[in-house]
Amino acid sequence: RIGRMAAPGGPVSDTVGGFGMDAAASCVVFRHNAHTALVGTDDGLGFSQQVYHLDVATGVIARVSLDDNGKPNPGGTKPESHPGWYNGGAAMRVVNSDCSRVAFTSTATGVKSKGYVRDLKSKTTTLVSFADGSSNGVVLSFGGIPVFQDFNEGRAGGPPWTAPMELWTADPTTGTRTWLSWTPQGGGAAVPSGAQKPHLSDSGTWLIAELGSSALCLGKAKCAVRREMATGKWDFVAARADGKPAAGSSAVDIALSGDGMSMIFKSSDDILNDGEDTQGKSHLYYIDFANKGAWALNQKQDGSFASDLVGFDISADGRYAAFVADDSLIGLSGGSGLFRYDAQLDKLEALNLDASGKPYQGPFALRPSFLSPRISADGKRVIVLASEFPGKSHGLSSTPADDKDTGFYLWEE
Repeated sequence: RIGRMAAPGGPVSDTVGGFGMDAAASCVVFRHNAHTALVGTDDGLGFSQQVYHLDVATGVIARVSLDDNGKPNPGGTKPESHPGWYNGGAAMRVVNSDCSRVAFTSTATGVKSKGYVRDLKSKTTTLVSFADGSSNGVVLSFGGIPVFQDFNEGRAGGPPWTAPMELWTADPTTGTRTWLSWTPQGGGAAVPSGAQKPHLSDSGTWLIAELGSSALCLGKAKCAVRREMATGKWDFVAARADGKPAAGSSAVDIALSGDGMSMIFKSSDDILNDGEDTQGKSHLYYIDFANKGAWALNQKQDGSFASDLVGFDISADGRYAAFVADDSLIGLSGGSGLFRYDAQLDKLEALNLDASGKPYQGPFALRPSFLSPRISADGKRVIVLASEFPGKSHGLSSTPADDKDTGFYLWEE
C-alpha cells in the first residue's frame, strides 16, 4: 500500500535530492526553506534552507541545523544548511541507525561551509570538518562514522598539495581526522584525487566515491570507485572490458548496500556488452560484487530502456532495490512509476499500483510524480518524495505554486 505521509505544509520542492532516513524508515531528515510553516516561528531565518527531522509515526517535525544553544547553525547572516552533502545526491547516508545523529552542512554569508553532526538526544552539535577549512559536506555510516570533504589547504597530516578537494574521516570519539589518500592502480605515490560525494556502507567498511583525477581514472575526467577502508585498496565501479571506468560513472548516481557487497549504478555506457550505449538513455544496473555479476533494471521486454531515472536506493543486504522510472517499464504510458526489484527472486514490481492494477492517484486525483526513493534496511518500506501537478508527468516543478500536494509518500509491504 502507498499513501501520503504527514508531511510539511506548503511547497517542499526544494527538498529535491536532499533527504535521508534511518534503517527502519522511522524518520526522515530533509531540507526545507519555509521555516515558519514547519515549526510555527521564524527565528529570523526568513526564506532560508534548513535541515529538519520528521518522525514518521507521529508526524512531529523539529529543526536539526542548530548549535548547542538551540540557535541557527552557524549563526551569521542568512545561515543555510543541507542534509549531509551540499545539494546531496542519491541515497547518501546522513543519519545513523536509530536516527539519533544527523550529518549536515552549514554556511552563512562570509562563513565557510562546514560539516557537522547533530546529536538529537543530547542536543549537541559537533564540528566534524576543519575549523579553518571549507567543506562541501559530511556523510555518516549507520554506525556513526563520519567522512567529510575538505578543500585542502596544505594542513598537517594531509597531502603536500593545496588542491583539489580530498576526503577525510573523523573518529567520533576522539575527533582525530585522517586523510584518505589515493594511489594509482599501478602503484606509486599518492596523487591529487578530487574525491567527493562519498557513500558509506552501514558498518563503514566500504566507501564509494567519485574521483576527479585523470591520473586515477585512466584518462577520464572522473570515475566512481569502491574502496576498502581498512586497507585503502580500491577499484573502479563497473569497469569496462578494457579496464577503464564506465562513462557517466558519477558517485551521485550510486546507491551502496549496507554490507557494501552490492549497489545500484547509473551509467550512459552499456557495460553488459562492453560498448557505448546507442539509445541515448541511461542504464540502471544492479551490481553484485560478491558474485561479480551485473544486470540492467530498467530494460524493457523489447530490449529498449525506460527513462526518467530520478532516484534509487538499495536495502541493507542488497536484496531489494527501489527506483523511479517511467511506467513504460511495465507497459503503461504517460506517468512516473515507483518500482522495487527483488534480486533474490529476480522479480520487479510497481509499488504505485492499487489492488486493481491501476496507478495510484493522490488527493488531487492526479498521478504523483516520484523522486528520490529511500528504502528501509529490510526492504519492506519505501519513502519517496512526490508531487501532483497538471500537464507534467515527471520531476518536480521549479515553480512552487504549480506543485500540488508535494510531500513524502510511504509504501509499506
